[in-house]
Amino acid sequence: MAQILVVEDEEPIRRLVQVLLEGAGHQSEAAGSGQEALQRLSERPYQLVVLDLMLGRISGWQVLRHMERWVLRARTKVLILTARASERDILHGWRMGVDEYVTKPFEPDVFLEAVRDTLRRSPEELAVRREEELHKSELLYRLQLAFDDVG
Repeated sequence: MAQILVVEDEEPIRRLVQVLLEGAGHQSEAAGSGQEALQRLSERPYQLVVLDLMLGRISGWQVLRHMERWVLRARTKVLILTARASERDILHGWRMGVDEYVTKPFEPDVFLEAVRDTLRRSPEELAVRREEELHKSELLYRLQLAFDDVG
């Protein structure tokens, strides 16, 4: 199965995600900070990175930017797993080119389905899905702004 890096600063969530992934037959490694994630990513390739956004000194967004600079994004898929569920954050994620966005709290089955779907999709399929989700998120964000203006 897949080699997956779990980047999560909250140990109970990190352990849960690893247990779920390994129960589904994947091999996982963990990083508890953005710095540790960058170190692990520089040492070996992963098929998927499960990335929290709120990591402390080096955020998930910064990890993603470093991955792009290192050309890791061409061969590594990224699934965001975060409590940041605002339309603005989700839109930003799709604009940054993530492959999947799952918000906490999450259902284990939903998370594993997102992992499975992300891993099985080709780069072309992921690009089409990303464009669809980006369009949907842009519409939802504009609606939210319009309602905020009215209220």
